[in-house]
Amino acid sequence: MTGLFLTLICFSGFVFASIHWLKIKRSYAPLFSISSIGVLLFFLSIFNQLQKGTFFLIFSGFVLCLFWIPLYLKKKREKSLLPVSRVLIFFLILIIISFILTLNMTFTVVDDYVYWGIIGKYLYINNHLPIAGCALDPRILAYTPGTSLIHYFFYFLMGKYSVHISYFAQNIILISALFVVVDRENIKRSVVYIGILVILMTVFFGSVFTKLQVDYLLSITCFSIFWIYYNEKNIHLKLLTLSMPLCFLFLIKEIGFMLGLMIVAFIALDVLADKKIDWKNKLKPLAFIILTGAALLLLKKLWISHITAMGFVEFANAIHWESIKDTLHIFSNGQIQKGFLIFIKEVFIGPADRLNIPYLFWYIMIAILWYKSLKTCQNKDKSRFFLFSGMVFISLFLYLFLLYCLQIIIFKVGSAFDHTMGFSRYFNILFSPIIYIATLTFFHTIIFTKYEAGKKILYPLTCVVLLVLSLSRVEVYLNQEKQDIQIQKVSKRIEDKINNDINSIGIITGKNDNIANVQFQYHLLPNKVDIDINREFKDHNQLMQYIVKYDYVLLYHPEPLILDWLQPYLGKEKSADKISFLRVLKDKSKDKQLEKISIERILP
Repeated sequence: MTGLFLTLICFSGFVFASIHWLKIKRSYAPLFSISSIGVLLFFLSIFNQLQKGTFFLIFSGFVLCLFWIPLYLKKKREKSLLPVSRVLIFFLILIIISFILTLNMTFTVVDDYVYWGIIGKYLYINNHLPIAGCALDPRILAYTPGTSLIHYFFYFLMGKYSVHISYFAQNIILISALFVVVDRENIKRSVVYIGILVILMTVFFGSVFTKLQVDYLLSITCFSIFWIYYNEKNIHLKLLTLSMPLCFLFLIKEIGFMLGLMIVAFIALDVLADKKIDWKNKLKPLAFIILTGAALLLLKKLWISHITAMGFVEFANAIHWESIKDTLHIFSNGQIQKGFLIFIKEVFIGPADRLNIPYLFWYIMIAILWYKSLKTCQNKDKSRFFLFSGMVFISLFLYLFLLYCLQIIIFKVGSAFDHTMGFSRYFNILFSPIIYIATLTFFHTIIFTKYEAGKKILYPLTCVVLLVLSLSRVEVYLNQEKQDIQIQKVSKRIEDKINNDINSIGIITGKNDNIANVQFQYHLLPNKVDIDINREFKDHNQLMQYIVKYDYVLLYHPEPLILDWLQPYLGKEKSADKISFLRVLKDKSKDKQLEKISIERILP
């Protein structure tokens, strides 16, 4: 609990600064603060000052909190802080629930081992971004650091690495984004809004409080940006509040760059079309929008420069103007036409969520909620309502076209595959925020104009949300495979046996254990573990040529022929046909040209 206490103190310092110095609304301040921390960490990591910079940020958070305490006590004496106290207590409750949910968490998804978990662990061990020749899978090195930088911030703050901290740090981002709907004048209604969002997010993305994959974070951050933009009245404060979350989208995941630019363009067009602002007063907002867009482009430029300098292969480099034009040959190219029809089918009758409800149902639901909300909208607000709705749907159609290009060009739908690849996962990043907005707008304009958010609504919804969160935690245990547990135990035994210096470890797995190598790579960091699964040993010599390249070799359920070739080193124990760990000893001969090789079995 000490780590939780330190987290709250440090983070509250940044929230205080954004509220009292930048005048950002209390409900928006957590999202602005965590986004600012993420962006600053990115700059620090790019310029190789991650460790020193993180220490300075954490120290700043504690200092800022010391400024906040006297002000809080002063206002408390003036009896002017009751609404603020409720907001703070509500935020504290969410943080504590998140902390409890993520205690003793373990990875259950391969992506956590491959990317989301392993990058954070690498950062904590090395205090810098992955470099060329590092122990990580080279296929992931061109991806943005994602939320791993936020993970690192909390590892550093708590002074240790753990999976629990990874999940907890990510939930700080989630709660900060959810918190934008909180109204300090009506906490009960705020609880209902957050409960609705948690339920909808679970429907679309699964157990969001016990997940490291970040699609749901992009989704809720996009929603938060739309929510702030539509509800905040002061144009300058609105744009200031959105600047950091817009930049943070790119750091969460590569696709966030496209989302950020799309939303920046959306905001610019909305400001230009707003008749309530004269042209003279539009110049400052437009200049700020351009600066935000420029900052987003700068982040992208810095990241491209980094991966180019490291020699990493950039993801999706097959997408360019010529390949995009080729996707439009729907009537002249049979494969493109087939891919287009598969894509359109998925857009309308494909499963939209974890309940396998087709997208068509949700389109109808959006139309009904939009019409109901429009009927209650006052005449003076209808033009604004239409403009905002139009912008959102234009953005959605543009996003759909880009997803179409992704499916046809990168995933080769229609040519190599007769089904889409991860369509709902990508589409829901922007589609689900529209569901969130439509639902909350419906409750705000219709339900809560007739009924108060009293006990009859609040208590049942709270029980449902707590049940959903509890089930999400249970799901972690149900989804954890025996192989995960076994690999974790074996890795611990290996770490106890090998030297403290960094070693190279080869892995020979069976045909059905292709995931094991990336799991061992995660657990055995900073050792460099071979993760190549596309290898075959045709004879004993080829096997030995592989073995001599490493300091150690792990046999994890290898094929029987491998065991026959290595029988002299394995002995006759029954465990030899399951898991063995071998030390490869190399001695230079006197002529320094030949190596004398010996193999010693050290586990089991």
